[in-house]
Amino acid sequence: MARFLVVATAGAGGDLPPLAAASLALRDRGHDTIFIGDAPVQRLLGPLRVDVDILPKEFDLGPRMAGVIQNAMQVTGGDLAKAGPLVQRGLTVWAHEVAEPISRLIDRHRPTAIVTSLFG
Repeated sequence: MARFLVVATAGAGGDLPPLAAASLALRDRGHDTIFIGDAPVQRLLGPLRVDVDILPKEFDLGPRMAGVIQNAMQVTGGDLAKAGPLVQRGLTVWAHEVAEPISRLIDRHRPTAIVTSLFG
């Protein structure tokens, strides 16, 4: 059977439940499924006996996103049009930072396929 690696965060705005459902369906069909995610992913999926490799705390998306948005709103005086590009840049920095530990885990697990809703 195939090995599926799912990269997810709990701060991704509702993407985790469908990724978890797809993962559970694959597991029910005999495939190996592993998640890479932040600590909230482990808390949500642990009761379902889903394997989760937890990223270091500094990569938790929820707190990072909140900080980036708060900073952008402060810097722009609440101007959403000006804050948007700042938020995009801040989350791009996060994506580049988190790519390294995710890449190492991909090398370790050698999945058949990788599924994620991030980095789009």
